[in-house]
Amino acid sequence: MSFYHLNHRAIISVSGDEPLAFLHDILTANLAARSAGEMTQSCLLSPQGRILIEMLVLVADKKDVFIACDDAQKDELVKKLKLYRLRRKIAIELVDDAILVASDEVPSQKTLVTCADNRCADRGYVSVIAKSGASDISFSDNDAYHAKRIADGIPEGAVDLTPNRALILEAGLDLFEAVDFQKGCYIGQEVTARTKYRGLVKRRLVPVKAAKLETGAPVSQNDKEVGVILSVAQIGDEMVGLASLKLQAIHDYEAGAILQAQESALSLHIPAHLMPIPAPNKS
Repeated sequence: MSFYHLNHRAIISVSGDEPLAFLHDILTANLAARSAGEMTQSCLLSPQGRILIEMLVLVADKKDVFIACDDAQKDELVKKLKLYRLRRKIAIELVDDAILVASDEVPSQKTLVTCADNRCADRGYVSVIAKSGASDISFSDNDAYHAKRIADGIPEGAVDLTPNRALILEAGLDLFEAVDFQKGCYIGQEVTARTKYRGLVKRRLVPVKAAKLETGAPVSQNDKEVGVILSVAQIGDEMVGLASLKLQAIHDYEAGAILQAQESALSLHIPAHLMPIPAPNKS
């Protein structure tokens, strides 16, 4: 069994009086439909519909929920959750004595919660494990975890989702049930719904491969900048990355146009669950 210590994620505990209902009211995912042992990706948006913080929400039981967010954003998220808590009897605390672990099978170790990662096929499991119970685990290199995540087209954290700039639909997070268009209002809901129903998406995050990739490198096509490289990971002699590309550039690539970054040709490797790529909006 392979274990990955996801130390780029901090863990926050939200517990007390109906924590799922509280989170459901402010985050993008349909958390009211989640049960114990289930996980979903979700986001806290600005009122203008921009992603502030992306996270995983893991449900231990109806009174205990864990949130795993980008470690660099943990203090900001705790602050915002406490702001929105108002008078609810809910405790919101950073968890320093547990770690987030991904594995390809259910861990035999005792966990605080273990959830199947159902964002797409063959994602395995995500667990919150007390540090004292994880001392005997032999962890694999996280490059393998990130390579699989990138190949699946799953964005995580500020590196893929620039705070107060990224849009949930351009990130493709709707394909992973990180947003629900049938639920009631949440912060940024109106703008997000309008973006969807008017077809205002201009970009998409897609997996790419090349001999060399670097986070932040611009992507060009026909001598014009059409995107940027985000997360990267090494696989043998090859690198994989998430690229934010204009929809027109993706369709032009499929018609034979070449994409380049750092003087290396890029190849797109878009999995079936990310298809079809929307047509560019001409308006």
